[in-house]
Amino acid sequence: METDFGRNITGRVDVFVNGAPPTPANTVDLVAAAAKSRYWEDQAAEFRYADSDFTIKLTPPDFQHLAFAQAATTGLLLFRLDASGKSRPRNLAFEPGTYHFFLNLVDGRWLGRAIGGGGVVICSTLGILVRQQVNYHPGRTHTETPSISLHRVFEAVDAPQQAGRSLRLQAESGWADVQIDWTPFGAGCWKTIVCVPGPDQ
Repeated sequence: METDFGRNITGRVDVFVNGAPPTPANTVDLVAAAAKSRYWEDQAAEFRYADSDFTIKLTPPDFQHLAFAQAATTGLLLFRLDASGKSRPRNLAFEPGTYHFFLNLVDGRWLGRAIGGGGVVICSTLGILVRQQVNYHPGRTHTETPSISLHRVFEAVDAPQQAGRSLRLQAESGWADVQIDWTPFGAGCWKTIVCVPGPDQ
């Protein structure tokens, strides 16, 4: 099946999990490590909200080596989240401040957690999709950077699909596609892209 990401071969490529992952690291330790990470400010993306001055900015860290394995075992840092503004929408859990968003595999499901100062979990997110993408481009070399692209979940049938680094939301919901791992190889490259429901869900 063709998708925006390419040909979907789900059902022919399997992922097996044996045993149980270790207990996730202490949230205080996770935040301390995340605070020392380097972030790509020029690749940040921002959710904005109608009738409000509130914004949610997502900034990706450096590529995370073996991102899929990290998410399935120790936990994966996906982005730094900066909330700002005075008129916070009622459906948002975030007060103004800085948070870090991590992905873990828990009981066979992907679980995202936004962690604030002091290691406090502000909110949890289900419904996350983790995509492994292979791009074939023999004879062509290039370099990619960590990035985040925002898009709406539902659009009118005749409306063009919009994706970018700034998205203004009203009643609809948004998603963030985070390119968190990229590895070149002889015939192309391999990517890990994590699709996260927006903070309003």
